[in-house]
This record gives sequence, structure tokens and C-alpha cells, in this order.
Amino acid sequence: AYPNPTADKVNISVENAWIGEYNVSVKDLLGKEVMSQKSNTSAFQVDLISLPSGLYLIQVSHKNGTKTIQIAKK
Repeated sequence: AYPNPTADKVNISVENAWIGEYNVSVKDLLGKEVMSQKSNTSAFQVDLISLPSGLYLIQVSHKNGTKTIQIAKK
């Protein structure tokens, strides 16, 4: 995921990509979901511009596995 930290958008590219739908969930550090989206490609953007500055966890889930990434929003 890049850039990290970010002011607005984060680019995510899934290594060893699988075919199919990805569920993307953005959570604050307390575990509350603050945003979600879906993607049919292994490279996509998550727009964080509407969120306040802080640390967030972006969870990318696929039927074959899940990856969590920590992102700092300026």
C-alpha cells in the first residue's frame, strides 16, 4: 500500500493476486468500520480524504485469505 502516510488516496496492489471479488474494509484502531468497498481487480485505490487524521487498518479480504495493512492519514 502506498503512499504511507497519505493525505487522501491509498493505492493497494495485492501480491499473488486471486481472481474474483475483494472486500475492502477500513477500520479505526478501536476496530470500528469507518468505510468499506469492493473491487474486482487486485490493484485499486481507497479514498481516505473524508476521514480525520490518524491511524487506520485496511483489511483486504478474498475467499482465499485476508491481509491487514496499517495506514497513517495526515
